[in-house]
Amino acid sequence: MRVLALVLVSGCSFAFVRGPVRDRAPDEPVECTTTAAAPVVDTIVFMAASAAFITTTLEPPREPDPLGLAEVIHRGTQSMSLTAALFASGSAIYGLVMIERCLCAIRNSRDAP
Repeated sequence: MRVLALVLVSGCSFAFVRGPVRDRAPDEPVECTTTAAAPVVDTIVFMAASAAFITTTLEPPREPDPLGLAEVIHRGTQSMSLTAALFASGSAIYGLVMIERCLCAIRNSRDAP
């Protein structure tokens, strides 16, 4: 259940970070995201999902059952935590790159005559 929550929370930067508009007029102000809150949340989710993946990889399924469902649930938890970690890391990188582009665009607009 915790891993499902990590999957649902990951991707904040994809949803909330906006980069600068490429085809804006020179006299228009630059409007984009300058705060790193979303990438920080994505990084925290990445670390939590990575810890969940490592934990489930190192520990065997708790109790073997005749139907083999414990192994299926264990592998499902591994897959979901790895998916959440990869998605959150990609989102964090995207957010940081967009924020850097935004800050560069703001600096360039201030330097322009």
